[in-house]
Amino acid sequence: MSLLKQVIAITNNDKSFEFYIEYVKYANLGVRKKSHTALNRFIEIAENWDYEKRKKFCIDILSLRESLEGKYHLSNFILNQKILLPTLIEYTQLEPNNYIPFHHIALLMSENHSYELLIELVPELDEDGFLFHNKALELNPLDHEIRAYIICRLIDSCGYYPTHHLPKFYVQDWNNTPQCDLDYLIENFTKHIDFLPDNKQKDNFINAYKYYVQLISDYIAFKNSKEEDFTKFTAKLNRDYHWVDTYYYEK
Repeated sequence: MSLLKQVIAITNNDKSFEFYIEYVKYANLGVRKKSHTALNRFIEIAENWDYEKRKKFCIDILSLRESLEGKYHLSNFILNQKILLPTLIEYTQLEPNNYIPFHHIALLMSENHSYELLIELVPELDEDGFLFHNKALELNPLDHEIRAYIICRLIDSCGYYPTHHLPKFYVQDWNNTPQCDLDYLIENFTKHIDFLPDNKQKDNFINAYKYYVQLISDYIAFKNSKEEDFTKFTAKLNRDYHWVDTYYYEK
């Protein structure tokens, strides 16, 4: 069944979804102006729906998107801002023991600007970036997709990001940051990795984790040594690190 037919089936011939169906049609054809016009008209209608109708729309659309392979235009920044995220937050408040809204919010956080939108709605998120992920797992420990997402974020934010300019420099190297990154990565990675059922995925994560744990540990040892060249320091340890060229910093 085509994407458009699946969307039409979800809407159950409800005329109030007419402009959403147009949005999906044009967005996936790459016709931006018509898709934006249709989406704006749909949002004007959906903002006046009652909670139950908005809730059903959110869950149906996000569940469909999750079931698809590849990225399709079922939502965007404006729809997230005006309908999806406010409705899902309301859902968590009215049904705090239901893992479904926490699950979908956690996955939406991977999209551009969704994190910033959520901080406006839930200021506590600024203190704990995994607030919704952890709640989803508390309510449903078998939510392996959320665990995998947490591990990806950990490896990216505590491993790849702070080290991606090495050997030239460690990003935000102050106030014992490398040691804090290392401790946080180890503590939280080990908390989640054993629960993943896919052994291939688990092995890939473990390999990346070991790489960054060793790299950050070597950098900390380098900082505590009298050496001046990190490349030479790691060469003495027979390390095989993959440095990223930072040519755009060169004059």
